[in-house]
Amino acid sequence: MSVRQRWESGDTEGWVSVCHVIEPNDDRDSQSPLAIDKKFRSIYFEEDSKGADAQVLHQSGFDSFPILTPRWDIAGEDIYGTSCPGMDALGDVKGLQEAVRKYAMAVDSQIDPAVQVPTSLRNHGRILPGDRVPHDGPTKIEAIHSVNPNLQAMQGYITNIEQRISRTWYEDLFLMLANSNRSQITAREVAERHEEKLLMLGPVLERLHNELLDPLINRTFDIMQEAGILPPAPPELQGIDLRVEYISVLAQAQRMVATSGVEQLAGFVGQLSQIWPEVRHKFDPAQAIDDYAAALGTAPDIVKADDEYEEALESEAQQAAEASKAEQTMQGIQAAQQLARTPIDENSGLAEVARMTEGGSV
Repeated sequence: MSVRQRWESGDTEGWVSVCHVIEPNDDRDSQSPLAIDKKFRSIYFEEDSKGADAQVLHQSGFDSFPILTPRWDIAGEDIYGTSCPGMDALGDVKGLQEAVRKYAMAVDSQIDPAVQVPTSLRNHGRILPGDRVPHDGPTKIEAIHSVNPNLQAMQGYITNIEQRISRTWYEDLFLMLANSNRSQITAREVAERHEEKLLMLGPVLERLHNELLDPLINRTFDIMQEAGILPPAPPELQGIDLRVEYISVLAQAQRMVATSGVEQLAGFVGQLSQIWPEVRHKFDPAQAIDDYAAALGTAPDIVKADDEYEEALESEAQQAAEASKAEQTMQGIQAAQQLARTPIDENSGLAEVARMTEGGSV
């Protein structure tokens, strides 16, 4: 029975299974402004009706694909992948819940064991510490069975399961420094551990960026642009694709891995230049500073732009040239003054130069 028939018959409380399909609209009219002719079509129909008899409840469309389906991990050509590490830890989580339940029962059996009492205490209720129970004659209350579980072994079993779950969720990677037993650790080791962490989580982060965050941001901008919320772009940004940079802790850590490479290269060039000075021209320190600052995520106003940097170099070179010229001029003046103070006698070289000059030969 269709939804319309249910409604007309007064059955407003019945359940109806409805399917929602979003797929590319290959047969659309790109010039049409209607929602059913958008790039992706959206159709609601009853699950029981299929094919030509499908009961379409609602049909519309989207300009961009609205479904976000990030995958945590994939295996080979797997399309759907796995949702999160919880799928791998599902067995351990269920086992942990059962182990904790039995551990609580074992502790409870020692603290509050089942006991057998005389029939005269049937309606007395539970006998708690400090209760005074009147009786005639000897009354013996004893445990029905003796339970002596190995609580330490059970606690160790629970701890092992918890550790496996922590490793499945990569807790050991995120807390590798906090869980370290060493009191002192070098900066080099810290960098290598960060690289190890990102090596394990790198594929996951890339998929989250490509399959969740990037489409989410693009979808948000499309909706805002269609609703007229965004102001007009300035002339400097006309026709330029915007690039979104993530500032989360993991994103910053992922960029900081590149800093170790810049540092190692700069140190390597410095060592080589001590033996072969000409190799220093192979290294671009200005570009290295830009890449290092970008990897650290520092504020843009800390590092000068390329045009400001070139202007500062030209100004410094001009000042150095003027200083060198002034120094040469001063040296010439000092040489002339010293020459003017030098006495000239008949046997000196200066006198001979003067006689040769007067004679017309040098």
